[in-house]
Amino acid sequence: RENAMIKIKKRLVKETNNKIGRILIGDNVAIEGIHHSLMIEGKSGVSAGQSVAVGYSFISTLFENKTLELPFIIDSPAGPLDYGVRRETARILPNLFHQLILFVIPSEKPAFVSHLAKNANKQGTQYFTASKDKVDMGGMICHENDAKYFDEFDIEEDD
Repeated sequence: RENAMIKIKKRLVKETNNKIGRILIGDNVAIEGIHHSLMIEGKSGVSAGQSVAVGYSFISTLFENKTLELPFIIDSPAGPLDYGVRRETARILPNLFHQLILFVIPSEKPAFVSHLAKNANKQGTQYFTASKDKVDMGGMICHENDAKYFDEFDIEEDD
């Protein structure tokens, strides 16, 4: 059992590092090992953007070799990160997952969603906007596959 775990960890590290190398070109960031968490090679820490890239690369590696094709669902994919890191995260995510569902918050929308829309495979991109219904308290108003409404939706104006 211990040998199997060691082999699995080595395979995960190798495959994840291959992905990291393709998306963080020139950053020289790699996983050294897995010991209760991901250990970064030769560093005590990485930048916020590098951390996100490493984490999402590792998770996408876990999704490989599975029996079912399931979407990866992320709520607020880059919430606490600054604008530049959000744009970089938006560039990375579509390349890591076959199917991706994102729930974005208003502060992520300008940098993250617009970048995704420009660079993602537009054939499979769908938009869904949900907001509270002011008439039916507790109800919701939903707009499906309406990119224009999604782009123009402003939560501040909706309140």
